[in-house]
Amino acid sequence: MSGQVWGQLTGMNIDVLLTSNDRSGLLFIDSLGRRPLLMYGAIIMPTWLFGVSCLMGVHGHYVPSVDGNLNIRWSVPSKPAARAIIACNYLFVAQLFHHLGPGIGFTCPKFPLKRRAIGNGFCGAWNWIFNFALVFFVAPAFQNIQWKTYLLFAAFCRAMANHVFLMFPETKGKTLEEIDIISAENI
Repeated sequence: MSGQVWGQLTGMNIDVLLTSNDRSGLLFIDSLGRRPLLMYGAIIMPTWLFGVSCLMGVHGHYVPSVDGNLNIRWSVPSKPAARAIIACNYLFVAQLFHHLGPGIGFTCPKFPLKRRAIGNGFCGAWNWIFNFALVFFVAPAFQNIQWKTYLLFAAFCRAMANHVFLMFPETKGKTLEEIDIISAENI
């Protein structure tokens, strides 16, 4: 369930609409393992979020509105900086879909057989609960703390890396029956 929560808190819903849905990371999940994919993604993705934040903070400035839209309160007049921000967003999403996307998507089936249906239900519920919460948080965050919102999501990515390292067991090459045994032994 924590995988679904981290999936929302990494900022993926900020940028996911900007690019197509590429799931090429699925090719590597069995050979590399779910845990390394999640950790690598959670370590690299903040780089792009820090990049967006720094570029917006250095090259942008507060504006009361943009073309009468009171929801947009930050402007980046420098075209090279604006292009770099867009590039960082695309690179963030590329990391997401190669690492975090497949790793999170294959977290839920790893419940023991007795608890798999309930576990999958809770995963979906937590995903939507945090998605709902972000709907109410992100817009005011962009209005009030502007570019620093990206720093918050970058911090969540780093926290996720620590959580995956300490708490997620590796299930590479294991059948669902073997995962049942691991879960029964509390390993």
